[in-house]
Amino acid sequence: AFTNAGDASGDCIVKWDGSSLSSLGLGIPADAVFAIAIEPATGDVYVGGSFAAAGGVANTAYIAYWDISASVWKPLSTGLSSTVRSLAFAPNGDLYIGGAFTNADGANGNYICYWDGTAFNMLGDVELSGFVYDLTFDKNGILYVGGAFTDAGGDSDADYMAKWDKLRACSTVY
Repeated sequence: AFTNAGDASGDCIVKWDGSSLSSLGLGIPADAVFAIAIEPATGDVYVGGSFAAAGGVANTAYIAYWDISASVWKPLSTGLSSTVRSLAFAPNGDLYIGGAFTNADGANGNYICYWDGTAFNMLGDVELSGFVYDLTFDKNGILYVGGAFTDAGGDSDADYMAKWDKLRACSTVY
């Protein structure tokens, strides 16, 4: 939630080149970035937070990416409906997104979804009952989810922590 780091546009996110800070375009003014993930294949910088627009670019509400080759902010579809708290790239390159948003794919995708490069998608038939604060993948590609939910994919024992294994859908973590 910082402002003017490195230069006048260094708001909420900046880059370090080894000797100085500089902004990514016009930055993300007057809001907060909560999550950053680097796309392994391209090096593009994906960010999520409570911002209405990244660098003043349309359709970048709550989520956007910095295209390192073009040095511009770009949208993911039309953005999301509310705050993004966590981002994690899956081994297959999909970007998993957690936060306070609902209806990520237009009808479903409450609090968690993934971006396949062209669209937001619901995780199978899994919905969560509350916010997601953290996402991480283990070495086997299993997604672990932490947050303020008490039901994950219909499992009422999934309180605050669950794992997603595409082979077994969602299961409780004890």
